[in-house]
Amino acid sequence: MDITERFINYTKFDTQSAEDSDCVPSTKKQLVFAEYLKKELEREGLDDVELDEKGYIYATLKANTKG
Repeated sequence: MDITERFINYTKFDTQSAEDSDCVPSTKKQLVFAEYLKKELEREGLDDVELDEKGYIYATLKANTKG
């Protein structure tokens, strides 16, 4: 998938926040998008991909040392 297709795919997710919410993320649909991003990072080969309960995603990108 090229960068344009990837961006268009991201825009299909409804990630609007809820102003009256007191939690993070403010809507469950934001976590749906975060789950999608997590899976995408795993498919791209990043290591240690984690998604926490607040929707933050952590991953390790290792440098290619072959030159």
